[in-house]
Amino acid sequence: MVVESDSSIDMHPKMANELRLDSEEAREAARTDIALDQNGSEFQATVEQHGKENKWKLAFRQLMFMKRMNMQFNDRTKNEIELKQQNMSPTSLICSVPYFHTFSADEIKTLVTASRRVRLRPGETLGLGGSNVNSQQKEDFCIVTCGNLALSKVSIPHAIALQQATLCPQQRLGIGDYFLLNGSSDSKVIAMELAEYLTIPMKTILDLNAACGAAIKSEKNDLVLETSEMESFKKWALQFSLIRQKSEYPTAEPGGYANCSVKTFCKDHFSNISPENELDHTLEYVKNALTSIFSARKVRIYAYDDVNEKLIIKFSDEKFSKRYVDIKTSTGQQILERRGPIWIGDALELLSDEIDSNDVARELYRFDSVILAAPFFEFASLQTNRGSTDNAKIVGVLEIVLEASDHEVSLSSATSNDFCILEFVTEELGRYLYFHYERFFDVSSRGLAPQISSSATESSEFGNTELFPSPPEALKSKDDRQLFLNITRAQLNVPEIALLAKVSIQHGSTILFETSTTLRYESHRFSNDGKTLAQSTREVTFDPSSGIELGLKLIDMPHGSHLKLSFVTKTGEVIAWSGLHLFDFGHTLRTGMMLVDIVSPPASGIITPLDIENCLHHDSLNNRTVGSMEITLECSGSYSQMFAFSSLSKPKKSIAFRASIFYKPDNDQTSEMLEVLSLASMPTDRQKLLERLIKDPLVDLSADDRTFIWSSRLVLKNDSALLPAFLLSVEWGNREQVLETYRMLLLWKQPTYLQALQLLSPLYSDPKVRAYAVRCMHALPDHRLQLYLLQLVQALKNERYHDSALARFLLMRALTNPSQIGYLLYWFLKAEAHNPQTAERFNLISGQYLQLCGSYKLEIRQSVYVMKKLEEVAACVKSESSSSGRKEKLSKALEAVVFPDTFQLPLQPRSYCTRVIVENCRVMESKKRPLFLQFESAKAQHGRPYVIFKAGDDLRQDQLVLQILRVMDDLWREAGLDLCLLPYACISTGDEIGMIEVVGDSETLASIIYARHANARTKLSRKLSSAKDALLKDGVLSSWLFQKDKGKATSSQESFDSTLLPPSELNSPMKEETRSKSVSSCFPISPRRRKTSLSVRGLEITQNFVRSCAGYCVATYVLGIGDRHNDNLMLQRSGKFFHIDFGHFLGNFKSKLGVKRERAPFVFTPSMLDIMGGKKSENYQHFQHYACEAFQVLRTNSNLLITLLVLALTCGIPELYNVDCIKWVHKTLMLDLRDDEARDAFKKLIHVALHTTATKLNDAVHLMAH
Repeated sequence: MVVESDSSIDMHPKMANELRLDSEEAREAARTDIALDQNGSEFQATVEQHGKENKWKLAFRQLMFMKRMNMQFNDRTKNEIELKQQNMSPTSLICSVPYFHTFSADEIKTLVTASRRVRLRPGETLGLGGSNVNSQQKEDFCIVTCGNLALSKVSIPHAIALQQATLCPQQRLGIGDYFLLNGSSDSKVIAMELAEYLTIPMKTILDLNAACGAAIKSEKNDLVLETSEMESFKKWALQFSLIRQKSEYPTAEPGGYANCSVKTFCKDHFSNISPENELDHTLEYVKNALTSIFSARKVRIYAYDDVNEKLIIKFSDEKFSKRYVDIKTSTGQQILERRGPIWIGDALELLSDEIDSNDVARELYRFDSVILAAPFFEFASLQTNRGSTDNAKIVGVLEIVLEASDHEVSLSSATSNDFCILEFVTEELGRYLYFHYERFFDVSSRGLAPQISSSATESSEFGNTELFPSPPEALKSKDDRQLFLNITRAQLNVPEIALLAKVSIQHGSTILFETSTTLRYESHRFSNDGKTLAQSTREVTFDPSSGIELGLKLIDMPHGSHLKLSFVTKTGEVIAWSGLHLFDFGHTLRTGMMLVDIVSPPASGIITPLDIENCLHHDSLNNRTVGSMEITLECSGSYSQMFAFSSLSKPKKSIAFRASIFYKPDNDQTSEMLEVLSLASMPTDRQKLLERLIKDPLVDLSADDRTFIWSSRLVLKNDSALLPAFLLSVEWGNREQVLETYRMLLLWKQPTYLQALQLLSPLYSDPKVRAYAVRCMHALPDHRLQLYLLQLVQALKNERYHDSALARFLLMRALTNPSQIGYLLYWFLKAEAHNPQTAERFNLISGQYLQLCGSYKLEIRQSVYVMKKLEEVAACVKSESSSSGRKEKLSKALEAVVFPDTFQLPLQPRSYCTRVIVENCRVMESKKRPLFLQFESAKAQHGRPYVIFKAGDDLRQDQLVLQILRVMDDLWREAGLDLCLLPYACISTGDEIGMIEVVGDSETLASIIYARHANARTKLSRKLSSAKDALLKDGVLSSWLFQKDKGKATSSQESFDSTLLPPSELNSPMKEETRSKSVSSCFPISPRRRKTSLSVRGLEITQNFVRSCAGYCVATYVLGIGDRHNDNLMLQRSGKFFHIDFGHFLGNFKSKLGVKRERAPFVFTPSMLDIMGGKKSENYQHFQHYACEAFQVLRTNSNLLITLLVLALTCGIPELYNVDCIKWVHKTLMLDLRDDEARDAFKKLIHVALHTTATKLNDAVHLMAH
């Protein structure tokens, strides 16, 4: 939809501030256009440029329109949810509680009967332990039904408890949240408004289910945070939630210093303080951001020494005679008094006449300076840190110095907008420092006494500011320290015998260093019985076991490197492995003794960074654990074992030297390189290499190729598509190259969000690169994020730690748009939460989403409940052997289920259902007995959707293929091709659990043929006649599609109930409800008899078929979709043709007795040609044109399609287990051919498919066999 003017749409209030600047720019551009148009000569000279500008303006307006509509829809949805929840029945609330998801219908009714409502007036307090208001209360389980309650300890004052609950969602109980009243609790709840809760006696729950009652009693209301990256992620999530709550903060007010609003600042800068970036990078980024926002002259960070009352300079790009300043002669005094941000309009206020001439304050502050400053508060636990900062300890100060000589600055004063930005910076940076460098604000009283002279040497003055000890002075210029491995003890429990262990340091899949050690087994562990020996746990020793030199100098250890030990048999097979990341979450090298698990190789052979980190977690539920070993890592030399990764290119001599990656390469060196590269033109073979790299991310690079790309980096940096290839050419074991790579990230043309997606694959393990890729992804609009969300969730496995830029990005977008992104993200995470390898990480993210998504939490819990009940029903009906028995049992089971008042289905996050229409449900006759269900929508306009619920089938492959079909459709539409695809919804919601959307008013091609012979005397004669039609008659499909009376068609569902999508419902009572009303009308004759017909609707049906057939021919060929018989092909009355059941892809075609059943490149039969009107028809020419154009669009976007499959490698799909599987797409896209050659080749494939008689034979055989 195109918006012709901004005034034609009411501006959403939340968008007004963000769009103000864009609107002004658009109006200015419009005025420029008018002025140019008035000058005829100028108009003629710039008409082409104006065309491009108008195109961008139109795209911008469309994007803004979509954002506004989406925001309005989200607000409307949220209001509807909140209104619905305020009138929710006790039954719905009880169903939403996870503890009761396994309760039967009678048990839930018992809970409803036993429940009673209790009201709390605003401010009223309820002691959960019975020590306050009502000491005689019994043990009750309580569910909030209305309002909000503040949860806190009894000892916390009333006002502070309310303030904590306002700021911290974990301490606020809303509708659907629950708590327990018992005598042992030391907590209380306070009504923040008029509130109501439902109480259920614990005795009732214990009588119904003792295990459930025990679980409720064991749960704690307060959250215990872990001191790890998990706590860091939770704290970040809370901080982001607070920022969203404070979005009403003022924008850049007149007279303020900041050139952006708080909201814009958080949008552009909040996510850039990433856990992947080490200290130097983060501090330099904060400095640059504040310098840009405030036009600052200097940015400094101090640590507060409360013993000596001094501020210690921890970060600055200046050199001073001393590294500390007295509190009284700095901003520290006012910070301590205000305990918040301050503004000093004239720095002379800090410089009194009593200050000594050699005081460092005279170097810090000048008469023409304006000061903005804010305190860093000591980081504490959730319970003590979020209520108020009144009693929190100040540990540091952030100071910004502005030039007062600027006329605008001299007339300005600080506003609340400025102070809010400073507060957010100190909070987020303080949180980062706590979890990564908690010693940053530590100060030592030694060396800071007044007797230190101003003539102290630079090394003595600044040496104590470093977090990690430096090597001795003699080694500063050349740090040769190395890492050594000692293996103390190992136990291995595998059937095979490993002869040696390969020890390697790897960066992703690149081996930087490798050696091997011989394995020896303790003799007393051996038995004469070989079987007993194979099943026993054996002690293993390594030769050598100590002093194994790991080859690389510490200074050359890349940030994303890991240690790996592989246990290898005599035949070279890896039977077990172990490993760990060399740098921990705080960017410090892991040293000392560690116990790591030994695990069996994954079935896919792909070891993810998450798998490597799990070796340290000792998860007892991990069924791949086959042993353990004790290892010790230690640095060479007798000095400190502490070593942290840094972006510094040379040893630090003072705090004035910081993150060198932010500085451009030396100008002389750059000019020299460009001059050399410009003297000789690039060879043809190198140009072809670059073209291949742009098309295919899996091109194998030789050593010469890498050298060429590295040496040509300054020329290639203008092509964003070549950034991934450049990163694969880096020698990650060479520190100088790594630092140059970080600098090139700033110089390289920023990739698009689709190009950045490639950098999240397992091939790119450097944390800084991955964080950079996520920053590029922030431009991804929500409707496109939906398309790629499946791969982004899989990419979480490629992150080293739970708290990562990618995890933050996904949670941020989910909380920003819960109805569109959050709901899908939750189910994608839950689908693999049963896997021990991913359970902790995925549960952490989904748990934080539920904690912070507000009213949407209750909706998700109810959806989980419904899915649990459907799973129970599916298990129940499988036990019946007869079809009639299953039907009867299904009806009884569905009628017995207690459903919430309204609920969402995972397939349709933006629509609500009220019940199951039991009379229209049935059990399908395929192997796993899926359930064919119909639901009643809460809104009549949404109809009555049909779904297929599957329990026992892994739908992840179908889900992946359908997602890629949606991506293809999006690419085609972007290129101006509407190929009428029907990639129906399909979602996996758990371990072999999922749902499939039913496409209404459609039939399988097999059932269309089979229905023609409904009056046959016997089943055999009906099959024979149908097989004959499939072989000999080409007009069957067109007769069905354009027949005069659709009512004559009979349903053949009795015989074809095993098809994936629904049957024809022509003779069913619900046919009028599901039939399409747009292009499904009757037409008198088939297209080959209506050459002169001008029926618009007839042309529409034909065009739908021509376009959709072209799209699916191209898509199924490229993806190598197998098992394509006429029961997996469907046709809608609207003319849209589509494929179903994607159990085989990437060239995994079926064969029978060694004979290939599928010989055509894709399914295109004479019956389909007949619908188009024959070979000489114009429609057939259009079909070829659409197919070739669609094929060319996919070739242009080959990199994206291959990347999507690479990111899906970690899914564990049987037919996508390694990179070799993906090479099928390289082959089918013909990436080695020119565009014209590929077009001609695909036209030949259309001819081959049309004349492959094996396709018709396969259809006939299938009709006979089923």
